[in-house]
Amino acid sequence: MTFQGARSLLQRQWREDAQVDEERDALAKQPSTPPGPRAAASNMCYIIFTSGSTGRPKGVVLQHDGTVNFMHFIHRCADRLRLLVKACQPAGSIG
Repeated sequence: MTFQGARSLLQRQWREDAQVDEERDALAKQPSTPPGPRAAASNMCYIIFTSGSTGRPKGVVLQHDGTVNFMHFIHRCADRLRLLVKACQPAGSIG
């Protein structure tokens, strides 16, 4: 999404854009409240592909509930994880 003035700067990196100033009227008609959730806990969130031990590609489907649980865990343990990462860095490293 860009404003007209920034378009030339971004064209080198992205092929498609939506210009905010050209879509101003359409955007103004949109609700001001966030949309409700559309995904159920059992819906697919993403797929991890791995070759495993057989050498044949295999995809593992991860669901929203597992991903959300992981993110809650990271949020709850962020301070302890930072300390752990810092403790595991070699002496003199930046971080």
